[in-house]
Amino acid sequence: MPPRIPFRCSSRFPQVTALAVALAVAVAAAPLAAQPAPAAASGAAAVLPPGDLGDTLNAFSRATGLQVIADPSLLRGKRSPGGSVAGDARQALAHLLRGTDLGFRLDGDTVIVQSASADANADAAQASAAPAAAEAIDLDQIVVTGTATQQPKFLAPYAISTIGAEAIARQAPRSMVDMLRSVPGVTVENSGGEAGGENVVIRGLPWSGFRLLDVLEDGLPLFESNYERQLQIDEVYRLDLGTTGAEVVRGGTAPIYSNNASGGVLNFITNHGTDIAKGAVKLTGGSNALGRMDATASGPVKGNDNLLYAVSGFYRQSDGLRDPGFGDGNQGGQIKLGGTYKFDFGKIFADFKYLNDRGVFYSAIPLADPRNGDSLGDLIDPSTGTLNSNSFRNVSIRTLDGKGGNRVQTRDLADGVHPVTRTLTVGGETEFANGWRLSDKARYVDGDVGFNALLNGSPVDAASTLSGRLAAARAAFPGTAALRYVLAGTNTPFDPASTAGLTMINTWSSTQTHYSDFVNDLRLGRLFDTAGGGSHDVSLGLSFSRFDLQQQQLGNALLTDVKTNPDALDIQALNAAGQVLGNVTENGFTSYGSGDLIGDSHGTATALYAADTWKLADAWEVDAGLRRVWRREQGNRGVIGTQTIASSGPLAARSVTGLVGSVPYQKNMAGTSWTLGTSYKFSEPFNAFARYTESFSFPRLSEQWGNVVNGVGGRMPDGSATPVTPIRQAEIGLKYGSRPLDLVLIGFYSDFKNLNSSTYVANASGLLVNVPLMLDTRTKGVELEGTWRPTDAFEIAGSVTVQDPRISGADTFSGLSGASLVDNEIPRVPKYSWSLQPSYRFQAGEVETRVYATWFGIGRRFQDFTNASVLPAYRTLDVGVHLQLDANFSAQLLCTNLTDSHGLTEGNARAPGVSGDLVQADATVGRPIFGRSYVASLQWAW
Repeated sequence: MPPRIPFRCSSRFPQVTALAVALAVAVAAAPLAAQPAPAAASGAAAVLPPGDLGDTLNAFSRATGLQVIADPSLLRGKRSPGGSVAGDARQALAHLLRGTDLGFRLDGDTVIVQSASADANADAAQASAAPAAAEAIDLDQIVVTGTATQQPKFLAPYAISTIGAEAIARQAPRSMVDMLRSVPGVTVENSGGEAGGENVVIRGLPWSGFRLLDVLEDGLPLFESNYERQLQIDEVYRLDLGTTGAEVVRGGTAPIYSNNASGGVLNFITNHGTDIAKGAVKLTGGSNALGRMDATASGPVKGNDNLLYAVSGFYRQSDGLRDPGFGDGNQGGQIKLGGTYKFDFGKIFADFKYLNDRGVFYSAIPLADPRNGDSLGDLIDPSTGTLNSNSFRNVSIRTLDGKGGNRVQTRDLADGVHPVTRTLTVGGETEFANGWRLSDKARYVDGDVGFNALLNGSPVDAASTLSGRLAAARAAFPGTAALRYVLAGTNTPFDPASTAGLTMINTWSSTQTHYSDFVNDLRLGRLFDTAGGGSHDVSLGLSFSRFDLQQQQLGNALLTDVKTNPDALDIQALNAAGQVLGNVTENGFTSYGSGDLIGDSHGTATALYAADTWKLADAWEVDAGLRRVWRREQGNRGVIGTQTIASSGPLAARSVTGLVGSVPYQKNMAGTSWTLGTSYKFSEPFNAFARYTESFSFPRLSEQWGNVVNGVGGRMPDGSATPVTPIRQAEIGLKYGSRPLDLVLIGFYSDFKNLNSSTYVANASGLLVNVPLMLDTRTKGVELEGTWRPTDAFEIAGSVTVQDPRISGADTFSGLSGASLVDNEIPRVPKYSWSLQPSYRFQAGEVETRVYATWFGIGRRFQDFTNASVLPAYRTLDVGVHLQLDANFSAQLLCTNLTDSHGLTEGNARAPGVSGDLVQADATVGRPIFGRSYVASLQWAW
């Protein structure tokens, strides 16, 4: 124990080069396979006889492959004159609806049947809004997340935001988390880099990772657990031109359709083929030597109109968002191949994706001298500085092998966050003649993820560091009279005065993870009509996941100076004559293995779920959903101990902490989520809803490998098992949809129990001591999201979140009172945040031009539970211009953080202040937002 982790990330350069070549060949070959697809069926079989309108629309859907959505009350008692569905689908559908007082509108491959007056208004609005800004909230859009089937966003009885492909392109987000910045109710910490490992908080729920926000791709999870130690789910997903949009559900129905969605769900929608041949190639350059190529192509396969294909991917390289001191800090890409086969009563689809991409991870940097509060900006600029450095890029780490021996492992800081994943997805859906709907989706993912990063410590007085190690040096090297600093691995003296008399002990952290998961989601549903014109839309589902996780986390203390791209330092022991007697450190390392965590886990998660939408009247619906999840896991917890491996040589290398054995474990858990909601459509532009949801969150899989009490892992300080966390949420909302103004106003409430954490509280002497903590929290808030279009050329989209995130209970397990924490604000959660996105469209000669901006602001937050360390409010401004040069070519320039604003997303997270206290008004160590940067792109689309 643990089993060897087959980590295969080392040969990154040949793999990513091959990936770029494969992407170019696939996109170049794709148009050769395509031909224009007819919009509707042809031949005598495509003539529909007169009859019941509902039956006729079902037949039209089967003949054309278009999805038809209609309120059953609109169709009841109506007959269609029938007709041909050959030729243009719009004309055919208009003929089939003739004399019914009904109209329709198209949303991609979906037809929405509605009253003729609504249709006329929608067509007029759609015609004038065709070139509208991408940021519009678009309440007419069809959504598929948080629902058993699909429905217009305006009618969805829960909080859902959508981000279209055009909005993603305009925003040019650096990462998944960065893309979520303008979503109401979501707080992001988009400062960790392009490769993931960043934080997100939804509606004040107090876990600043992805534990409460599930991430799906086309309705299926990327892994069973979203938030493991140094394996967050954002590390294994990359945006490219194959991503056609994203849907974000906050609370509401999310936990009914996914295992890890107690706070919400983010669902990426990707391309699996289009009825007409189209594609794009995009070249991007920008700050920090960024170079990137994206490409996509899709369409029908030549000779078979029902068989569609899609290919997409990217390749990029850059130095990184902060120069790490070595070139190509970010490098890699992905390629995805997909296809769909359509038949009369449904479709099947499949895709395969290969990801091999690495990027630098950025932790916090020193901001102020803890001795006097003086700024360290001259040594490490908050906008551009980083603790990453070429001086400790390649390191040798001493470890234990778990069998009584020891070994040396090499690691490269340039490998950064490095996922290499292979994902196969298949699925299909059909509708039977008796009205039952059946869908099934399955995914298998197998991946290796490396996480190599320098995690910050705190700057300390350099002289104090030497004096604190003098006694140990004298014991190890008799005759020691003094200590001195030298550059690591050399005898070159280092004078700490050059870095303000400060040094730091940071953590060179290296984690290797292998994971795999097979997941299947089977769903059966049917619409049942009831007396009086009502209906029940019932869905039943079974979800199954078989997962495996193996992880080796190595944490090693490294001594450095304090500046951007710092140097690793050694400490040498000197005799009275100034001669070197030995090294206290080895190649900068002051100790090996103090942060080690090793283990493996495998098991199954099985869920049964059901949902029913009951239509009581044309304007009133009530829905309910229930999900029961059983998770069974077993594995091995690595036992961490310290062994003496040498009696001479560098002091740091004489004893090593690491794996000394293993202990098997098994664990069974279960949880239930349920929701009850209602919606009422007052009149055409107004829809209101209310909802109550109870859900839960399982402990992460790697919880069993740490928190050891009496030899058992995954324990609280009192010896009890880490609990399944209960979560209660409620929301009430109003949606208003019209051409000039779309608004969504939602009030929300969340109640969270049993957060396992730690903090500083005062003991009987009034001194702060670090103690374990069990917290309850409660948040009340309001979300506002909207789009205003005063003219066809000008538009303003935006969102505002105002909330009151509070600690409602605290237990320290130690007899010390946690009462002083109650009613404090939840750490790193702001009371307000907002985003304003104006855009203006005009003609500049023959060029259609659009200028746009994003003005973002976030309020003051606290770093810690004591509310002592402040993270100040900040604002940023992004400005861009998009030029449609002709029918095929477009160009874009975007400058992010134009004003080079400074702001912190975390502070003193790993670095208590002097003497271990956290009572400081401002963080002395923090992770700043990225400074001013730009990207420019040129795209050819067909």
